[in-house]
Amino acid sequence: MAQQVQIDLDELITFIGALKSFNGKLNGDWGQLKGRWVSLRDTWRDPECDKFLDAGGWQQVISSMERYLAQCDQYASHLQQKAEPLRQYRGY
Repeated sequence: MAQQVQIDLDELITFIGALKSFNGKLNGDWGQLKGRWVSLRDTWRDPECDKFLDAGGWQQVISSMERYLAQCDQYASHLQQKAEPLRQYRGY
């Protein structure tokens, strides 16, 4: 089975690590940005705030980011599951 797999295991492992790092940083930065947005929204009380939310597509950005962050760990886990048999086969 492993003979049919054509992937550089070291590159896959490196990518998984980079993906986890990116997701961790993104999650932290996103949390900070959302907190700052709440603070700004509490003090920004004119129609321009609503314009930003509606015309700027901010709600769409929030939804997309939340959806990605909810699934990002699954991406890394899926790749790790694919890599594990190769690691064992190659004695990593």
